[in-house]
Amino acid sequence: MENSVLPYGPSRKLAGYTQERAAEKLGISCRCLCDYETGVRPVPNQIADLMVIAYNDQMLAVQHLRISAPAVNDILPDFRPGLPFGQTTLRYYRLMHDFITNYDKAALLMLIAEDGMVDKQESQAYEKIRLQMREITAAGLEVEYSDNSGNHA
Repeated sequence: MENSVLPYGPSRKLAGYTQERAAEKLGISCRCLCDYETGVRPVPNQIADLMVIAYNDQMLAVQHLRISAPAVNDILPDFRPGLPFGQTTLRYYRLMHDFITNYDKAALLMLIAEDGMVDKQESQAYEKIRLQMREITAAGLEVEYSDNSGNHA
């Protein structure tokens, strides 16, 4: 992975730690931390967990998961952390309201779900609804990781 994409160094710096101090807190050598931050070595999950706690950065956990388990990118929707709290909250509410108040879409989802499976005739409609629900999920994560929503640790 390209060095500029790796989140470990920026997260450490944002927390106000030098590499020396962070390595000490994590119980690893400074050389090892440097290798993790530059992508020379992959960050083990246990070290990533310690970084999340030490740096007080839950978003680092999400970023690490995307790097260490690429299959999760198909499951976890893309979202933009750090947006203004008001903006993210309004967007989330609008998307939820649109989904809930659209009787046709809600009724169709219930019809599709009623027999416990999505058949060929239902698949196109279900895919549209699934994508809308994925957008709602992403908007909820944007609220969670907005710039004014409080501590996340």
